[in-house]
Amino acid sequence: MKIIFNADDFGISEENTQNISDCFDYGLDSCSVIVNNNYVTREIIRNKIFSKNKKTNLHLNLIEGTAITQSKENYEKNFITNKHNTFDNSFIKLIFIYYFSLGDKKKLVKKQIKEEIENQIKKYIYITNKYDFISIDSHQHVHLIPFIFDIILDLSKKYKIKYIRTTKEILLIDELLISFFSNLSNIIKLYALNYFSYLAKKKLHKFEIKTCKYFFGVMFTGKITSDKIKKYLKKLKNDKDTLEILLHPGFINKKENNDFFKNSKFKNYYSSIDRKIEKKNFTSGKIQLIKNTYV
Repeated sequence: MKIIFNADDFGISEENTQNISDCFDYGLDSCSVIVNNNYVTREIIRNKIFSKNKKTNLHLNLIEGTAITQSKENYEKNFITNKHNTFDNSFIKLIFIYYFSLGDKKKLVKKQIKEEIENQIKKYIYITNKYDFISIDSHQHVHLIPFIFDIILDLSKKYKIKYIRTTKEILLIDELLISFFSNLSNIIKLYALNYFSYLAKKKLHKFEIKTCKYFFGVMFTGKITSDKIKKYLKKLKNDKDTLEILLHPGFINKKENNDFFKNSKFKNYYSSIDRKIEKKNFTSGKIQLIKNTYV
């Protein structure tokens, strides 16, 4: 089996970035870079990732932080950011503002999202110098919302998008029963993303874009242990296809207060003990042992 260990949220702060970069020495294969902030530069990408011969993905972000696009519309007609040009969205909100809009508003929502996605792709190409192979995923997996996924496909030939993450994840029933109610929202999200991934994969073949067959990182997002990973791998029974395992080993210091997350509703999550535990998955050697055993 080909297993890809990936870390999301690279670039939201100096400490977060260093924590992820540290994990490259202990089995982390790649990271997904958020570009709608002022911290990530060519130098950061070169020194923290490419110097260790690791891969990057573009972590499209329509959830928080400041939009790269300077809206041409009045605030009242800017449907994806607030008057400060800052995102305050969620997976559900993005679904609602598009599918429950009509006529000109619906067209404008799609236009604004397409402009922002394209500008994030352009910045990603600039800071990584990647022109011939772009891999895409997103903050809270919003790229799998069908209308957003179609926008990415429309841009795929222009920007040579060759890989897009899908999130087909199998339930770990025994782990689920231990904490059913605390994970209920993640269960709903898992089934929604599995369905959207099914729709996405039907389209990818036509565009000759690759993806992983299996994914692990939705059900226990931010709380993945080495034991859960091993249970999931046993569930797949030595399947020969690609599995992407998502972890969040990048954490911040609560005292950090850069422009990206100073007003973020996720700041406590970014500084949580669970992220420190996920980093320890790597630095303790547990991830490397899993790779040696299953790859």
